[in-house]
Amino acid sequence: MLADLLRDLRQAARQLRRTPGFAAVAVLTMALCIGVNTAIFSVVHGVLLRPLPFPEPERLLFVDAVLRRPDGDVDFQLSYPEFNDVVASARTLANAAIWSPSFGLAIAENGGAERLQANFVGRDYFALLGARPLLGRGFAPDEHAADGDAAVVVLSEATWRQHYGADPKIVGREVRLQGRPFSVVGVMPSSFYDVALREVERVDAWVPIERAPALFGTLDLRSRSHRLVWGVARLAPGVELGAAQAELAAIGERLASEFPQTNANFAPRVVPLGLTYFSEARAPFAMLLGGSLFVLLIGCANIANLLLVRAAGRAQEIVLRLALGASVGRVVRQLAAESLLVALLGGAVGSLAAAWATPALVALSGLRLPGFARVGIDGAVLATTLAATLLAGLLFGLAPALLATRRGARQLRDRGSSVRVTSGASAGRWIAGVEIAAAFVLVAGGLLVAGSFVALGRTDLGFRHERLLTVRLELPHDRYPDRAAQARFGGEALERLRALPGVEDALLWGPSMFARSTWVAMVAREDQIRDDERTMLWRHSTNPGALAELGIALVAGRDFTASDDVAAQRVAIVSESTAARLWPGGDAVGRRLRHGQGTHAVDLTIVGVAADARHRGRFRFGQGAAAFEPQLDLYLPFAQRPNNLVTLGVRTVGEPAAATAAVRAALAGIDPTLPLFDILPLAERMRDETAAVGFAALLMNAYAVLALFLAAVGVYGVLAAAVAARQRELGVRAALGAAPATLRWAVLRDGLVVACLAVGAGLVAIWLIGRGASALLFGVTPADPRALGATALLLLAVASLSSLLPAARAARTDPARVLRAD
Repeated sequence: MLADLLRDLRQAARQLRRTPGFAAVAVLTMALCIGVNTAIFSVVHGVLLRPLPFPEPERLLFVDAVLRRPDGDVDFQLSYPEFNDVVASARTLANAAIWSPSFGLAIAENGGAERLQANFVGRDYFALLGARPLLGRGFAPDEHAADGDAAVVVLSEATWRQHYGADPKIVGREVRLQGRPFSVVGVMPSSFYDVALREVERVDAWVPIERAPALFGTLDLRSRSHRLVWGVARLAPGVELGAAQAELAAIGERLASEFPQTNANFAPRVVPLGLTYFSEARAPFAMLLGGSLFVLLIGCANIANLLLVRAAGRAQEIVLRLALGASVGRVVRQLAAESLLVALLGGAVGSLAAAWATPALVALSGLRLPGFARVGIDGAVLATTLAATLLAGLLFGLAPALLATRRGARQLRDRGSSVRVTSGASAGRWIAGVEIAAAFVLVAGGLLVAGSFVALGRTDLGFRHERLLTVRLELPHDRYPDRAAQARFGGEALERLRALPGVEDALLWGPSMFARSTWVAMVAREDQIRDDERTMLWRHSTNPGALAELGIALVAGRDFTASDDVAAQRVAIVSESTAARLWPGGDAVGRRLRHGQGTHAVDLTIVGVAADARHRGRFRFGQGAAAFEPQLDLYLPFAQRPNNLVTLGVRTVGEPAAATAAVRAALAGIDPTLPLFDILPLAERMRDETAAVGFAALLMNAYAVLALFLAAVGVYGVLAAAVAARQRELGVRAALGAAPATLRWAVLRDGLVVACLAVGAGLVAIWLIGRGASALLFGVTPADPRALGATALLLLAVASLSSLLPAARAARTDPARVLRAD
């Protein structure tokens, strides 16, 4: 069999050398399609499919909670007691550990304050992930004692080298973090990829989570309402995921009945850890991978049409082979070998092109890749590319080969040695229809994604984000132990920042970043007494005048004033959508809300209603349908509800980034030990937010242009072959008096009929695909009439233009020449 295959391939190479034009077009078409698919798949494989760098990663689970709400579930963090309850009760989990990257650690080095991004972890965290320290050890069990005071830290290799000069005697050395002495017990190598990196860009240090309350004061490990932690767990041997999910659901029901005030409507859950990585990238890359497969389908259809036309020219050769005793199967195998050789050559060229294009693709995507996500043409990608190449070769080669040999056998049986060349025009029309339908899907998809990108740029956030420099900082618990101290810092920071040259205004915000709401408040109206009636609002602490500075108008009531301090009655402002949700048809001003639970609960009096704003940003794929829901916001006076995590906004006269040094100096004048981080103009953050959609729009429209070109070539090839096969018919019609316009229309009509049927099939395909792809779009729907109408007109225009040259050739048919030859 191997010898026969090699002989067939040698014969195929000789045949291709005789038709270099066909070979070049077919190989380049295949190379283009395989290259596109290989480049996209290499990114998808490297980012989304590569196993996580932990022992038995397929058995690792991400543990969090979900809040059940009538208008949709919301992902939530766990409380420390809740996690311990789950671990103590679950029999489907072999072991589990807690983690929270919610805080940083201040480190004074080189005369200035810097911030280490810390992950606060529970017992067995390192062992669960298979981490092996570069130096020293992980945390001992007694260092996780809730009533202990072991101030120990594990450093990352980068922190050890950058801040401590790669001191080989670092283990046991005392370092000062957050103004306190810590003993270094270990150093983790750079090869250790922490689970927390799914939430933050880097992890510089690890600390037992039991030390967090003493450092920050805001995390009460005894409270079930403080939801600031996640978990990672490993399935017990022999246990399936479904069993663990069912067990945690049952545990959640028990906790809800035991602790209705804090656990009503909350349920712990587990999902495969790998699915939680790159959540923002999964949807656009799935769409791009699907688009690349459509490109491959169009390319295969195009080459199949070329093979049909080529087979028509080799009809006499095929009949002669059959007449000399070759079996139909033998001839099919030879023709299939030629298709296979075209596919292999195209696949090789395409793989080389993909190896060059993949780094550019990653750079365009704006994706930040972790160390384990190696994107490139590796063995798995090559194996997949080879499989796709072979499948494509069979897809575009087998049908033309079968048609050609079947036609040859029939001609031999019916006419002996008299052979008439036929073109397989009927099959060609079907294939061209597939091309146009697939091109319709790609062009419509490209227009829809481009429409989303344009809509994102035009979407009004509801607040001014131009010329606003944003900066974050954390107030340590030992120097800012209560709200009064935190509020004083906020007031002084505003004074100093407003006094800077080139600064129009400054405002306090927090605990979230502008356009990145992540902190919530659970509230209930004064007439609501059941825990399951609480409403989740996005909370923001800010200063008097900040809403006006942001351009958020008050539609009722008043703004905060300087008298709304910690000694005054607690007040709040709600957004219009919040007021409509809580008091439909009524006036919200003067109404009361209960914020929090138990001894921490406070009553808030609504003093104002503000216009809605998109404080969660314009759109992120991970938000899904929630991106289109009205924003439910709660504004609190910073003086009454300050945060240790503070965001500051500085409105500048000129370029915001130019004020960075002055802002640093002003805040250092208050407290030089406070590290500032996450400093960036807000407009730049907003541009980054739309990068994923812009990348998807760019590639989808590149696919669309390629699809249009291939479809045009396919339609032209089919009609040109059909005109060549119908020369006798056209000559007879011309001899009988048919006008050139009539002959021209006969060919144009064939092309338009195929195009119209294909456009109809494309509309059905878009309807089917769009039902599951609506979450990828913003500001447009899959049934957008403008996009679909423009696509239909464009495809019909392309089909018409592709038909013009064959139609003109038909109109110039010389009846005398045709009939003389016949």
